[in-house]
Amino acid sequence: MIGLTSSATVTLQDNGGDTLPVNANGPFMFPTALASGTTYSVSVETSPPAQTCAAQSANASGTVGSANVTNVLVYCTVNVATATLAGTYRFAGYNISTDGSALYTESFGSGSRSGTYTMNQGGVITTNNSDSSTFSVAPNSAQIPVLTDGGNNLGGILGADAEAFVWLANTSSGQQPAIALGVSPLQSGTNASVNGSWTAVELKSSSAITATLSSLSLSNGTIVSDTQTINTGGTITAGSSTGGYTISSSGVFAVTGGSGTGAVSADGDLIVVTNITATDAPRIGAAVLQGSAESLATFDGVYSAVSMAGSSTSTSDGQVLTIYAYGDGTYTATYTENDAGTVTTGTGSGTYTVTPTGVLTVVGSGGDSHSGAVSADGNAFVLTDITSGQIPKIFVGVRQ
Repeated sequence: MIGLTSSATVTLQDNGGDTLPVNANGPFMFPTALASGTTYSVSVETSPPAQTCAAQSANASGTVGSANVTNVLVYCTVNVATATLAGTYRFAGYNISTDGSALYTESFGSGSRSGTYTMNQGGVITTNNSDSSTFSVAPNSAQIPVLTDGGNNLGGILGADAEAFVWLANTSSGQQPAIALGVSPLQSGTNASVNGSWTAVELKSSSAITATLSSLSLSNGTIVSDTQTINTGGTITAGSSTGGYTISSSGVFAVTGGSGTGAVSADGDLIVVTNITATDAPRIGAAVLQGSAESLATFDGVYSAVSMAGSSTSTSDGQVLTIYAYGDGTYTATYTENDAGTVTTGTGSGTYTVTPTGVLTVVGSGGDSHSGAVSADGNAFVLTDITSGQIPKIFVGVRQ
């Protein structure tokens, strides 16, 4: 069982007879032993208020191959709808193929959004550009809430409070991918609102596509330390930086010197940024606030995530993923991928580790390793590829 909110109970039914109340994430046992060779089925009889739960279809029914059935997964997501995504959001967008990044401020409500954005197109800055679109939020056939924007962008929002969203732009063949990361900004923010240890990922255009993993210490407007691992076209180097930042009363986050502007989420544990000044390359980044008592179980539930990678402006690759993190160091995923204009779907799986400070390492079944962190509450994560020979890539995800 994953994704069940604290103190909630879901009732399962097996073989049309026994019912089983489950009130905690983790393993559960059938009330009646099932003999080897017999068939079984598991379904959700009653979901808790404000959540929808379902048995993962791959193993929801079958034939018992041994005395124990150990691989039936039941997952729960928070009930959300189009009306859940409402209010003012600031979001960053990035497109490798056009060498462009933008920062948007828009009002969401009643299935439509509108506002303005500042664009960095290869170092050329334009301001007060108008933007508008329609959107919807609804569960798909697997009961996973999906954000559809403009009919061609797919992603998800963070739970019932919708403090953050992610989407992959251009999910139709023939178009290069782009991504967007947004937050409902922190109100009455100050520079001290983000004091603590953060892990950040960034993808940018320069002479080569570059991904950076940063371990940050922020304190009262000062970037006390920024230890970086940098992947430039598969070549790994180290770096460091210091500097300053400001947070406005409306949650606007800005790095001193103009190399990053964005916003802090309403709960203060996710930052999204982009570059909208002519002095630096287009980019997109995100950071999560780390905890001190995290574990494998922190990364538990169903996540919507987006990724972006590229070795050149003509070979960008984007994915929108649904990730089932089982809280035990394993995960599975489904995804839609836009690889330089060719769109496919697929599945994946792998393992992960979480340190007490939230450092997250994910290893896919193919052996690729991704490094980053999960926020202290488990609601958001960031990852990047910093292994020699791997294409620069970042992932950002939010829990459903």
